Amino acid sequence: MRRVLRVGGLLHDVGKIGVPDEILRKPSKLTYDEFEILKNHAELGALIVAGVPGMEDILDCVRHHHERWDGYGYPATCSARRSP
Repeated sequence: MRRVLRVGGLLHDVGKIGVPDEILRKPSKLTYDEFEILKNHAELGALIVAGVPGMEDILDCVRHHHERWDGYGYPATCSARRSP
């Protein structure tokens, strides 16, 4: 479990490689559309890690690192917490 957490912590943002630099480096607040693009980094990171043999146990750390215990976060926000 310590290995999974350590490696997951190192790789959790690897999906940001697929986010345009103008969004990652934007000094001001992101627009709604920009934030939607940024949120894809968790799923993209999981796809990247899934392609590496022996890293299957790290996938959940990468994919779900922005989710919270109360149902908020992304990519799998609890449907009860989503705004209409």
